[in-house]
Amino acid sequence: LSDTEEVQWLLDVTHIEAPRGGGVDSLQALMDAFAERCECDVALLHVPGRRLERAASRLPLARSELDLLPGLVVRHLFRVAQLQQKTLIVNKVREAGAGGLVPFRILCVPLLRRGQVDGVAVAFNRAQGRPFESRDARMLERLGPRLQEIIDVDYDDATGLLTRHAFEESAAALLAREASVPRAIVYADVDQLHVVNDLFGFGAGDEVLKAVGEAWRAQPLPPGSLAARIAGDRFEEVVHDV
Repeated sequence: LSDTEEVQWLLDVTHIEAPRGGGVDSLQALMDAFAERCECDVALLHVPGRRLERAASRLPLARSELDLLPGLVVRHLFRVAQLQQKTLIVNKVREAGAGGLVPFRILCVPLLRRGQVDGVAVAFNRAQGRPFESRDARMLERLGPRLQEIIDVDYDDATGLLTRHAFEESAAALLAREASVPRAIVYADVDQLHVVNDLFGFGAGDEVLKAVGEAWRAQPLPPGSLAARIAGDRFEEVVHDV
């Protein structure tokens, strides 16, 4: 019965269709659903190659916790996942650096892509909360392929911005839902990127694209805005007018 419930839950959340452009994307919707179903205090998604971070919390977090957990994922858990390539459950509160304590139980599942760890999905429970069980691990492991599928389809491999497909769907839904809201459209292309590719190779061209993507993300966009790499050297934004 427990297995059946888990499979049914997975089928339900697999078909979650978060409103495009509505401030909550499909990745966030899935992390929220897992945190609620697993009854974990915090769930984090970390995919550094796409510059993707998502966080779901059932309870308010203190500033110290907000600083501790993402750093723990970036500096330690992602590296462990890369080495072990398997699910990690830590129910014993352990020592952190400089003699401190990590007051959380940990469940960490690697997200695999072509045999490599692309990112991690991590659940945390406070030390006084319930331990993680194999059931929790199965649920997050079963969710992993769906998370990876969304990442591959909706987010550009080089820049982490939306793909053209995801951008067009999101923009259409956004404009249909809030047609009267003032917005600006920003378009840019990288002039003579082919010269960089010809002289220095495609790896150098990819580094240029990554730098451009970082520049587009340097200033947080107003809620309801969208940014995408729509073709090889072309970028576009729909900016909510605030």
